[in-house]
Amino acid sequence: MKIFRPPEKFDVIFFILTLHHCLSIELVFESIKNALKKDGRATVVDLCEHPFREFKEEMGDIHLDFDYFE
Repeated sequence: MKIFRPPEKFDVIFFILTLHHCLSIELVFESIKNALKKDGRATVVDLCEHPFREFKEEMGDIHLDFDYFE
């Protein structure tokens, strides 16, 4: 039986609808950078800024204030 061993570095990382739950955004981006191969690419998709404060309690959102950036 073969054992699956994930690679140490990745060509592509998709980080989708997770960032608004993370305490340290800087640590997340540093971790993504460290997990990518030299010419690897990352795509981060998350919520835009919104006024729904109840998401903090109901959905565990940490951040509600992301502005669009590239």
